[in-house]
Amino acid sequence: MSSPLWMPGRIGALTLRNRIVLTGHGTGMVVGEGASDAQAGRQLIDYYAERARGGVGLIMLGTQQVHPSSPGLGHLLVNYDDSAIPGLRRIADAVHAQGARIFGYLGHFGAQAPGATDAPWTATAFWDELQGRTTHAMSASEIADVVAAHADAAERNLRAGMDGIEVHCGHGLLLHQFLSPWTNHRTDRYGGTLEGRLRFPCEVLAAVRRRIGAEVPLGIRLSGTEDVPGGLTVEDMAIIVPRLVDAGALDYVDVSAGNDRDRVSNMRHHPPMGLAVAPYAAVAHRLRTVLTIPVIHGTRIDSQDTAENLLASGTADFAGMCRALIADPHLPNRIRDAQADLANPCVACEQACIGHLHQGQPISCVGNPITGRETEWRAFAQAAAMKHIVVVGAGPAGMEAAWVAARRGHRVTLIERNAEVGGQLHVAASAPGRDGWRALIAHRARRLSAMSDRIALKLGVAADVDTVVALAPDVVVMACGAEPHTGIFTAVAEDVAAYVAEAPSGGGDRTGSARAPVIVQSHVAALTDPALRIVSGQSESAASRSGTVDNERAARRPHAIVIDRNHHQQGIAVACFLAERGMDVTIVSAGTRVGWRLDHANFTLAQQRMRACGVTQKVDLQALRIIGHQLLCRDVFSRDTVRLDAADRIVTVEPGIPRQEWVPSLRAALPDVPLHLIGDCRLPRDIEAAILEGHRVGRAL
Repeated sequence: MSSPLWMPGRIGALTLRNRIVLTGHGTGMVVGEGASDAQAGRQLIDYYAERARGGVGLIMLGTQQVHPSSPGLGHLLVNYDDSAIPGLRRIADAVHAQGARIFGYLGHFGAQAPGATDAPWTATAFWDELQGRTTHAMSASEIADVVAAHADAAERNLRAGMDGIEVHCGHGLLLHQFLSPWTNHRTDRYGGTLEGRLRFPCEVLAAVRRRIGAEVPLGIRLSGTEDVPGGLTVEDMAIIVPRLVDAGALDYVDVSAGNDRDRVSNMRHHPPMGLAVAPYAAVAHRLRTVLTIPVIHGTRIDSQDTAENLLASGTADFAGMCRALIADPHLPNRIRDAQADLANPCVACEQACIGHLHQGQPISCVGNPITGRETEWRAFAQAAAMKHIVVVGAGPAGMEAAWVAARRGHRVTLIERNAEVGGQLHVAASAPGRDGWRALIAHRARRLSAMSDRIALKLGVAADVDTVVALAPDVVVMACGAEPHTGIFTAVAEDVAAYVAEAPSGGGDRTGSARAPVIVQSHVAALTDPALRIVSGQSESAASRSGTVDNERAARRPHAIVIDRNHHQQGIAVACFLAERGMDVTIVSAGTRVGWRLDHANFTLAQQRMRACGVTQKVDLQALRIIGHQLLCRDVFSRDTVRLDAADRIVTVEPGIPRQEWVPSLRAALPDVPLHLIGDCRLPRDIEAAILEGHRVGRAL
């Protein structure tokens, strides 16, 4: 039976080949010299063409800024004049050539305008403490200018061949800033009552409809709830949305949620790993009850099952799948062909999509390095000559290199010392709220299995020089990861070795010793062992052996100090892991905030979690050494010495040491065989770097 997602759908007079929509999002792929010259280049065109080739029914182009008071800053499309038309036409032509439809998506950031050199335009002037600037309350003439700018930009989209228009009325952007009592405190005809707050958005929609005519599909993207105290609720929107529909004679409504000016609300409307899928489905369902036109809904609609449930439950008529299609542009065709299990999953890590965008870089995907590199990597060129490639290590880098090499026609032997593939992904998936990584592990295992005619997978094999030489390889790829270590605390390596050797098998720790045991991050999962249930600062096994428990420690819960030198997910995950298992936890960072390398959504969620489980955060402290149960630190600003007392365990979280111990011997044994080091075996970094490096090597062989 075919999926209901592949039933044709209609928006206005336009027929779409299926019910899957790529909702509007920034890509960071535009070209131009500045805020007024951000246009579509080859990278952006090929990005959208690949999603059309993958079978999506409708594409919402990334937001086009319609007026110079909302600058593009070189990574957002602008549509201020006719210079935008050629690039838009190239995108439309490329999408149409693959059988999909595409709508122009119009917006204005208002108070959120990134990098505005003048006071950003908005409903009410205020001091924006997050951006450190004062905003400008728009005059009636400025409002009229922006109304006209929307209509002009809509017309240019049609001249460029776009099939319809979407106007952004949500996420705390300009039109939303006028709609919401949270941001609109005006006392003139554009504020005060609901009628006043509706006036500007309704004028925009009416002007766009007049300009494009009755037959062109027109819709809006909106926040079905602001999800902020004092903001618009879904019941408010149930009154507002029909008014907007009438003002523009709209053909559809694209329901999202949230206000980007609020950190928590912003995080929730593109929820990172650890939060529920489709969190605002009930909001979309409520608004659909007051509408007679189609509803699109897309907030972490991550899979075929989630998307089909939207349709089956009457929540929406179309499934908006943004990050899922960033992760795998061919998901729609895979659904059609009953092969959705082969789709690269979106695990909602947000590292290479939203994370890249907020760093001013083109988006990509941790699990799919081709995203954003379609111009270079869309096709897999067959190798000129088939070779035997031996890959040592089936972690993220090794699995990627093996799969890409096999796609190009090589014969691959993939050796893994553990009983299953995945490497450090298993450690990452064991952390609180991070089990989404298991979907990526499972996908990689299925992908390797599907190419078993070209990839010989040898599990439970501890490779060495003799093992590799016996396989007579043409090329060797070393992807055997890194060895955890305690970094600056090498002087207590004896404690670490004892813990690592004993803990996984149920042996005791050293909480009763004169010095707090130092534990490396990747072995913290051993604390889930039933033999290590915590009793007043000692494991039960340690307490039973000693026969006594120090009275002072018996009066309190055990205390762990986590020294975070990665400043990403790892240290926070370890801290929450221990806190949720009954320990008092202090996390120490030399940065000005814990987790400063995280994108804003993951940072917000991490801060919520640390607060919820009572983790104490100590920042601006550089860990120096351990004396007994004290950690000595240096304040990075005052340079004073700071002592953190009563540590029963100290966990260091930092990059490991590349496993390269037998690389020299291998080079000597196979002097004429090319040898590549990838992933953490080359240089400990993160999963994005590991997979990207594996992919590049696989294409280069």
